[in-house]
Amino acid sequence: MYFIPIFVKETGGSYFEIGLVGTVRSAPYAVLPFTLAFLAKKLDLLKIYVIGLVLGFASLVLLPLTSNLYQIIGLMVISGIGMAFLWPPAEAMVAYIAGKDLSKKIAMYSLSWASGFFVGPYIGGVIAGYSLELLFIISGLTVILGLPPLILMEDGRGEVRVERGGWSKLAFTLVVPYSLLLGIMISIYPVYAKSLGFNEELIGLLFTSFGLLRLVGFYLVNYVRRKRAVLTTSYLGMLAFSILISVLYDAMSHLLLFSILGLLLGLFFPISLEVVVKRGGSAIGSVGVFEGLFGTGFIMGPMLGGLLASYEERLPYIAMGLITLAPIFTLTFKKEIA
Repeated sequence: MYFIPIFVKETGGSYFEIGLVGTVRSAPYAVLPFTLAFLAKKLDLLKIYVIGLVLGFASLVLLPLTSNLYQIIGLMVISGIGMAFLWPPAEAMVAYIAGKDLSKKIAMYSLSWASGFFVGPYIGGVIAGYSLELLFIISGLTVILGLPPLILMEDGRGEVRVERGGWSKLAFTLVVPYSLLLGIMISIYPVYAKSLGFNEELIGLLFTSFGLLRLVGFYLVNYVRRKRAVLTTSYLGMLAFSILISVLYDAMSHLLLFSILGLLLGLFFPISLEVVVKRGGSAIGSVGVFEGLFGTGFIMGPMLGGLLASYEERLPYIAMGLITLAPIFTLTFKKEIA
């Protein structure tokens, strides 16, 4: 997914159109997770997950056949629906099983998917150096490899008790700025990096370093005691990343910044999800709220980033730095978070 913005750019897309592609891909993710509790009542969570795998596969393998921006947008809508049917059900199943040991189980689950985010970008960068089209086909085939193991799973989990999750201002303040930053990083930054002279392999290496340190963060979260301090520190790190990425132009500086941010977000994600679920009171419903808010940020991030980058390539990151001030202020005065 880190190389889709470059693909759009190479098909003649502007920064605005690159942001638009990122936004339409994220749009289903801003709506469908809020309906997770309803969908879980109508369909088994595992069935929803399988649909996500199939849609993810189709959207990737068909991407090389596109000839214009509208076809890319159509496939990105399918991709967004696939993500919305994939991530929230997976998290909801883990959260439902975890019970009181939520942050530890979420950290273990996160280590699993983050391992793919660690090895994937660099391999993707190497393949993209030869052909973006080949990269998308291989990625699609990799996604569908997740299907056969599910056949071996027993569908005997029993009745899943589904409740609506609580929406709160704290959840919005915690999740949306974080997802805004990730949305800009994934949808806008690769093209910014190309303008700085970074090649596809180097861009893949940046996101690989991010993924590696995020893995470390997921492991270390088991030892966290002061969660509010970690959340605040994570947002201070996001603020520093946003400003420094706009004024430092050499590859080593970006590599260091991506690594530090990866470590901080590895700590941030499980703890923020735990806070939202515990305040919401329902594992499945609150996961839906968390991921829906995440999708909201992913819609606004690419569009905001694309618009600002159309005027000045550094503006998205400066704006992102200003936005992170809101959660820093909130966390400073939210004494009820341990």
